[in-house]
Amino acid sequence: MMERKALNNSTQISDNNYNKVIFEYARNITIPKNSPVWKYAEMYNTNALLYTLIDFKALKVSQAKPMIYKPKNKGLEKEFRKWNGKQSDYYSQKKFNQLKEAAVEEIYINDLSDIGEMRRLKKLLTRPNEWQRFNEFLYSLSAFQDISGWSLMYGAKDSLKGQYVNLYSIPTHQTEIKGGTQFEGITGYVFDGDYKQAFLAEDCVAMRTFSTKFDRHGSHLYGQSKVKAAYSELMTYISAREREYTAFETGDSVNVATPKNADQVPSGADNDTFWQNLKDKFFKSIRQKDKHSTAFFGFPIDVVNIASTLDKSKTIEAKQEIKEILSSIFHISDRVVFNSSTSASYNNLKEDTKTSLRNGVFPFLNQFEETFHEMVIKPQFGVDFAIDYDCYEELNPDVVTEMGKFKDMPFLSDNEIREWFNFAPLKDPKADIPEKYWEDVIQPLDLNVDGGY
Repeated sequence: MMERKALNNSTQISDNNYNKVIFEYARNITIPKNSPVWKYAEMYNTNALLYTLIDFKALKVSQAKPMIYKPKNKGLEKEFRKWNGKQSDYYSQKKFNQLKEAAVEEIYINDLSDIGEMRRLKKLLTRPNEWQRFNEFLYSLSAFQDISGWSLMYGAKDSLKGQYVNLYSIPTHQTEIKGGTQFEGITGYVFDGDYKQAFLAEDCVAMRTFSTKFDRHGSHLYGQSKVKAAYSELMTYISAREREYTAFETGDSVNVATPKNADQVPSGADNDTFWQNLKDKFFKSIRQKDKHSTAFFGFPIDVVNIASTLDKSKTIEAKQEIKEILSSIFHISDRVVFNSSTSASYNNLKEDTKTSLRNGVFPFLNQFEETFHEMVIKPQFGVDFAIDYDCYEELNPDVVTEMGKFKDMPFLSDNEIREWFNFAPLKDPKADIPEKYWEDVIQPLDLNVDGGY
């Protein structure tokens, strides 16, 4: 049993009691996975419901645009990073733009030089490898993390300077973590697909979800798969679909025919023939799509009801409830991803979309932003990295709706309203005067004339 002691702040790894426990048995061997991830990958490939959820989130993640900058003011930069992507209305958007302008100097990726280090930076932020553009790179990281519980970036380095020239998203559902000792927790990663390929830990950057699978092997390092959390609901959904499919194929037949008098059943050698004929007639009958079709028997029969009809089995209600549960696991509204409600208003759907982005999509982007900034961009190029959330049109305010709010503000002039929307001012003198004062002959007091106070 581990002795209970107060945690110390020692930076010497050899004194780290936590690592001694976690990696006690994981000495230079592969850490066992905490769940059968291959089942989750197969479920993603074959279940339309799950695929839709993961694809929706990954597509939204892939819309994010990379941004690099140099800070103007450290204090304001901290506020900029804190509020980036959290704008909820036009006012907060406007205030954030003012903060951004004062805090950082954005370096536009398309303006980067095609020579030297800036060329390498431009490549990593546009086409990180020969197979993927940056948006495809983001998509795969998001999908792998939802399926497996973790995602992994591998940086291929040049042989001379040891700098990243390509970045790859490793398929984590086919990758194992190679554990070390308490001195070096992770020594590398091994892709185990049709072939094996080892990657050094120093060349990789991992992102994980939280897992409760803490043991002496380090299994928690594989994170927690969202598919694992949703697996039982997905199996129930599959059962509901199979029930509907059976009803479609059989005409929803729910009765079994049996002989009314057992004495009429042949005995001896004819017994097997009798039952086979009954079975053939029965299945031939129920396989008809018309559930009212008739089967003829050469003897009296009883009919036994063995199931409820499809409309009484509540499969539609069950499927809808499962959609809601799965959507809540991904923190994405089912009305947005599955279009579950036809009665939702435009404004409600718009707010649901905003909430889904902030709760279901942006947390992954926040994790990627901080990890990519600290582990790749800052140490390699000396500039700062962030995600530009302005590319999400769902967050942009409806200008027509915003302008409608000024109808009840007659004390504002046209140019004051135009300034709010960053429109150029009008040259008409009346545009500087609120409309309610246009017909009034009102002159401001001139306190500098003779006789003034």
